Amino acid sequence: GAPQQQPQQQQQQQWANVNAAVMGCGAAPAAPAASSFGAPAAAGAGSGLPSGLTVAGCDHATIGVIVRGDFVLHSQNHNKPVYKKTVQVDGLDVMLYFWDERDGANFCGWWFGPKVGGDQVWCYHPDKASPYPPASGWKILYNGPVDQTLSVTPRWGNAPAASAGPAVPNLNQTRMQQQQALLEQQRKAELLKRQQQLTMAQDLQKKRLEEQAKQTATLNIRRVIQKIRNSTAETLELVISELEVVKAKDLEACGNQKAVILAECDKAVQQGRMKIELEKKQKLELAQKQLQMQQQLEERKKQMEDNKKKIEENKLKLAEDLKRQKQEAIEKRAEEVKKAREAALKKIEDDKLAKVAAEERKLKEQQTAIALRKVAQKVRMAKPEEFEEAKAELDEAMAKDFENCGGQKELIKTEIDKIVEQASARYETIKLQRQAQIEKKEAAMKLCNELEGLVEAAESAVVKLKESAAFFEDGSELSVADVEEITQVIQEGVLECGVRTQACNDFYLKHKRDMKDPT
Repeated sequence: GAPQQQPQQQQQQQWANVNAAVMGCGAAPAAPAASSFGAPAAAGAGSGLPSGLTVAGCDHATIGVIVRGDFVLHSQNHNKPVYKKTVQVDGLDVMLYFWDERDGANFCGWWFGPKVGGDQVWCYHPDKASPYPPASGWKILYNGPVDQTLSVTPRWGNAPAASAGPAVPNLNQTRMQQQQALLEQQRKAELLKRQQQLTMAQDLQKKRLEEQAKQTATLNIRRVIQKIRNSTAETLELVISELEVVKAKDLEACGNQKAVILAECDKAVQQGRMKIELEKKQKLELAQKQLQMQQQLEERKKQMEDNKKKIEENKLKLAEDLKRQKQEAIEKRAEEVKKAREAALKKIEDDKLAKVAAEERKLKEQQTAIALRKVAQKVRMAKPEEFEEAKAELDEAMAKDFENCGGQKELIKTEIDKIVEQASARYETIKLQRQAQIEKKEAAMKLCNELEGLVEAAESAVVKLKESAAFFEDGSELSVADVEEITQVIQEGVLECGVRTQACNDFYLKHKRDMKDPT
C-alpha cells in the first residue's frame, strides 16, 4: 500500500537530491580512475597507518546506524588508506576512503559510502592533507551540515586487515589499465549523452519561444481588430492607423497565420466602415424623427397653455366662493365656541379643586408604591447569597408602608407576591444549575480522560508502525522474505492504527456533547 511505499520513496528522493547536488557541481565521485584501489594495505605499525578505526556519534537517525562501528584497514585508493566496516549494514559494505582532485577540488576529500568512488555517499570531509580519516568535522551527505557529534578514532596495532572480511585480490597492472580505460569511455559516453539532451532541450525551448512569439503577434493584431469592431465614427480612422502600425511590426511573426490575419484585418476594416455608414444613416433618420416629435410637442404645449388659462379662471372664481362661505362659518363657530368656553371654564374650576385633592392623595400612594417596588426590585435582582437579606428588607417595608398604598394595595400585593415567588424560584434554579454544572463538568473531565487514553493508545500504534516502516528508509537492499515479513508487520500496524483511530472517533462522536465545558 501507499503507507508502505512512502519511506522507500522518501529515501530514494533523498539519494536523488544528493546525487543531483553532486552532479550540479561537476561529477560525483565515480568508479576510480587511475586509482590504486584494490592493492592490499599493509596493516600494523610498519605501515605508519592505523590498523583500524572506531566511528561513534552522528545525530542522523538513518546514517548514524550505518557509519557507527569498527573499521579495519582494507586497501588503498589515490595513495591513501581505505577502511572497511567489520560488519555489513542491510547487506551493504560500509567503506571509508579518500578521493583526489581528478573530478574537481569540490570532490576531493574523505567519504563514507557503500563502495569506493560510488555515486551513493553518506558522509564527507574536505580535508586533503590528512594521511588517514580526520577525527571530527564530518558533513552529513555531501552538502549537509557538519555533525559535531560524529567522531573517528584511530586504533594502532598489528591486527590483520583480513579480519574485516575476505582480502581483495591483487589485480595485475594490465587488467587495472583495461578497467580504467573502460570507465573513462563510460564517463565520456555519459557526457556525450548529457550534451545531446541539452541540445534537444535548447531546440525545444527555441521552438516554444517561436510559438509564443507567434501567439503574441497574432494576439496583438487581433486586439486592434477588436478595437476596430468597437470603434465609433470619431475613432475609426485612428484605430485603422494603429492597425497598420501593428501589422508592420508583428505580421511577419505570425508565420503560417499571416494570410488568415491579413484576411481578418481587411474584413474588420470593411465591416467597421460599413458599421459607421449605417450608424450615420440611423442618426439622420433619428434626427428627422426628433424634429417631427418636437413639432408635435410644440402643438401640444400650446393646447395645454390654453387649457391651463381656463383652469386658472375657474379656480379663481371657486376660491372667491369658498372664501365667502368660510367667513360665514367662522363667525358662526366663534359664537358657539364662546358659549362653550364659558361653560367649560366653570366646570374646570369645579373639577380643579377636586382634582388637586385627588392628585395629592394619589401622589402619596404612588410614592409609597414606588418605594415598595424599589425594595421588591432588590429582591428580584439579588444574587443567591444576597436573597435572604433582600427578602427581610422587603418584609419590613411591607409591614411599615403597605396600608398607605390606598387603591393600589391589591395591585402592589399581587406584584410583590409574584416578584418574591419568581425570585425564590430563580434562587432555587440557580442553586440547582450550579450543582448540575459541577456534575456535568466532572462527567466531561472523566470522558476527556477516557478519550485521552484512547488517543495515547492510537499514537502508540502509530509510533510502532513508523518503527516498522523505518526498515525501508535507509534504502538498503532487502530479501524477498524480509520485505514480506516487514510488509506483514506494517499491514498489521496499519490495521491496529485504523481500529484505534476508529475507536477514538466513535468515542468522540458518541460523547462530544457531554465533553463540552458546561460553563
